[in-house]
Amino acid sequence: MRYVWMVLNLLILGAGIQTGSALAHEGRVFLGGQYVVFVGFRNEPAFEDEGNAMDLFVLFDTNGNGICDQPDDAPNTCKDWIPVSKGDGDTVNIEAQALYLTDDAFNAPVRVSKKLHGDLKQDFFDASRYNIYMKPNVGGAYGFALTGTIKAKNGALLTLGGDQGKFVCGGGSQNPEEAFGCVGDILQPFPFGRDSNYRDDSGHRSHASERNASRMPKGIKK
Repeated sequence: MRYVWMVLNLLILGAGIQTGSALAHEGRVFLGGQYVVFVGFRNEPAFEDEGNAMDLFVLFDTNGNGICDQPDDAPNTCKDWIPVSKGDGDTVNIEAQALYLTDDAFNAPVRVSKKLHGDLKQDFFDASRYNIYMKPNVGGAYGFALTGTIKAKNGALLTLGGDQGKFVCGGGSQNPEEAFGCVGDILQPFPFGRDSNYRDDSGHRSHASERNASRMPKGIKK
């Protein structure tokens, strides 16, 4: 498969897709560029014991090459990318397995994996965005294994699974230019501090967690 460089917070603006502030997601293109898919955490940076979600954007490139060929007049918008929207009759039947790995490497051993329960919910404001909610409860290297099918009304059927549906934070990204962040430790418990109900689980964290800091993905500069 071929990967395309993007920074994103994808927002629907009229007929275009805007790439706004640089939220950390990994972007890939599929079926020669028909589909552009981004995966990450909904809330970045992600911290342990905070509510979050698997964040999925699914777009159909009407030109079929995975490249923004028709920039809009508005800044950073692309007319030839349109949402793959379940609400408009497209197919997005995706299940997500959450992965907790020993390190932020694509082939790192998986310590724990579990299917994320609940429906894949389409965002109310952005028809290309889908979420399954979760709460990471320990810092470290996380990933998502997506399985299922995607099909725009005018596109071919995309079946995800195996390595092509696997996304890993930080250095596990398969896109050389972008990655979503791993889960960091809580910075400063307040107001009661570490001697109250705070659970110090530093002995269970994988190598991608840095104590008292949010990990920056490898290759991504501050």
